[in-house]
Amino acid sequence: GEECGDCYGAGNEGECCNTCDDVKLAYKRRGWAFMPAHIVQCKGEVQSNHFDSKNPPGGCNIYGTVHCTKMSGDLHFAPSKHMAPQIMGMGFGLMQFLEESYQAFNITHTIHHLSFGEQYPGIVNPLDGRGRLLQDVHGMYQYYIKVVPTVYKFLNGTTVSSNQYSVTEHLRHVRPGSGRGLPGIFFFYETSPIQAEFE
Repeated sequence: GEECGDCYGAGNEGECCNTCDDVKLAYKRRGWAFMPAHIVQCKGEVQSNHFDSKNPPGGCNIYGTVHCTKMSGDLHFAPSKHMAPQIMGMGFGLMQFLEESYQAFNITHTIHHLSFGEQYPGIVNPLDGRGRLLQDVHGMYQYYIKVVPTVYKFLNGTTVSSNQYSVTEHLRHVRPGSGRGLPGIFFFYETSPIQAEFE
């Protein structure tokens, strides 16, 4: 009979994974991260981590509202440390997990909109529409945001309490296993003790 290929712990009992696509499907059913470099059935298949602007890889569109502390904090998008136990339970070591995470995580991004509070006439959100095409797969892209509490007073006497902000940015290279962080996009914010008022 035909040989029964390994599903690397992702398949159902007695299931055979004879092709790379079979293993990929089994991983998808389990919700596991797929790391083709260590899958025998995937050897010889072309795996690309390079960004091609004509055929961009899949990505995420993240949107929502985050309730922030009033002083300082951060929001980040990076590989999750919660993936590590699943990966290591499949026979991968921590260093393999870190290397695969670094190689697979593309930090190219576009910020369609980022604000801290309600909108008011004339507000400028400096990160709206900002995009970064990054080739450094071992990068931490960091935004340092200074938030200024702002009160906008309308002519009719009503007010809007909101915030405006300024931003600086920095790309930091991190080596896998260095303990100096994971690749990702990081927003660090700090709130000013001074409030601005506009009429």
